[in-house]
Amino acid sequence: MKLPLLLNSLNNSAAHFPNNVAIVTDTTAWNYKQLWSRIARFESALTAIALPAHVAVAVTAHKTVDTLALMLALGKQGHTPLAVSPTLGSMVKPMMYNTARVYCELAAANISGQPVVNLVTPDKRQADAMPDADPADSCPLMLTTSGSTGIPKVVKLRTEGVSAFFDWGAEYFQLTRGSRVLSYAPLNFDLSLLEIWMPLAKGATVILADTARATQTGYLQALIRHSRPDLIQAVPMFYSLLCPDSNSYNGVMDEVRHVVFTGDTTPQKLRERVATRFPQSVFHNVYGCTETNNSFVYSADVQAIVRHERLPLGRPINEASYRIITDDGVELDGAGEGELHTSTPFLAHGYTDTKLTANVFYTEYVSHSPYYRTGDRVARDELGQLTLVGRNDFIVKVRGVRTNPLDIEQVLTKMPTVKNAVVVPVNDETCGAVLHAVIEPMQGQTPDGLTMRMFCAQHLPQTSIPRHFHLHKNPLPMTSTGKTDRNSIALFIQPQRNELA
Repeated sequence: MKLPLLLNSLNNSAAHFPNNVAIVTDTTAWNYKQLWSRIARFESALTAIALPAHVAVAVTAHKTVDTLALMLALGKQGHTPLAVSPTLGSMVKPMMYNTARVYCELAAANISGQPVVNLVTPDKRQADAMPDADPADSCPLMLTTSGSTGIPKVVKLRTEGVSAFFDWGAEYFQLTRGSRVLSYAPLNFDLSLLEIWMPLAKGATVILADTARATQTGYLQALIRHSRPDLIQAVPMFYSLLCPDSNSYNGVMDEVRHVVFTGDTTPQKLRERVATRFPQSVFHNVYGCTETNNSFVYSADVQAIVRHERLPLGRPINEASYRIITDDGVELDGAGEGELHTSTPFLAHGYTDTKLTANVFYTEYVSHSPYYRTGDRVARDELGQLTLVGRNDFIVKVRGVRTNPLDIEQVLTKMPTVKNAVVVPVNDETCGAVLHAVIEPMQGQTPDGLTMRMFCAQHLPQTSIPRHFHLHKNPLPMTSTGKTDRNSIALFIQPQRNELA
């Protein structure tokens, strides 16, 4: 990463605290002297690539110490890394790389312990590629969005924004030299800023979860028990794996100081299981996106975190501000519902595609503050408390009535036989949008459609009752960032397939 604050801190840690542990993997503990030496060796390995000055370089984001060292070596040489998922499709890359003006894609490896830089795209070098028209040091890192609503977009972070976020995160979670932070999310995900780059900037220790075993409950439980992190930040999928609904594991993890929910809505039943495992922790619900980083945070003790049916967004972080825009395009004053627009000190430059940037980034005409249209719908009550309602593009009309599938999913997961539920609208030429519910049952349970319809009728308007219920015996599919993969679930739905009577 091309961030002076981070690079200077790593150099300082290597010089003055050389034996402090920087990164822990399942097999090795790397101290700061070893990490800084690894970065220098990757700098030497880069000479064979002969990169032009100050170009954007894609890095295959395998979650390894070598990949981190390569990204930092590129930053030391003045290049802007773009972390890309190892599973990103070959048809998508050319479009992304063209808009980001990427010179080439590199991957870190080692042979017999020696750093090696592999050129992944030897035929795709762009001799005139430059990161962008911004000042040379203004974009330290580029990340991609999840792509859940289309082709992933490339986001240009700001040096000032990333530095401000590091300062906020370290202060809010009381992270100092010697603190330990678990890193579970993919390296190309924006959660890496809090899980990897910020701890390294503050001289703390990063615990890298093994990607190959990241969905194994036993591995994750042993990892937390043995590594004793001060901070865990993860999406609901992680907590579902760590704290299963069965009684097979009753261990208490009382050394974790901070447990952070992020990335998606964390169901109440799941929070109850997590709270039982972490009775001494402070819990945080963090809201944000790649374009803004974190914008809101709600913090609570073990009793309060399970009290809410739906967690509030909490308070704006630092100097963040927000606006709620109604469907009529008017800023909401008081209680009501609309699209959330946010302005934070961590706001990105925008996308590498200027047209996409113009669609969602704008300057508010009164305060002249930069804002981002999140696409998320929120509700504000009479006391000013915000809750997330869902995505704008998830809202559908059923028989002329605006319907939020997330509300239906929340009701379904209250049933003792249901572990997870996803509601997908399917267009019908005669009836319009028809709601299908895909159900992942609790272990050993076989719910029936009639009982579900009756339960929904007690809690939902008639138009919100799914017409079809489908049984999904395996865990519901997730995206690489731990969110429910609604596209895959939509493909699962076929007439009469796995439909409950």
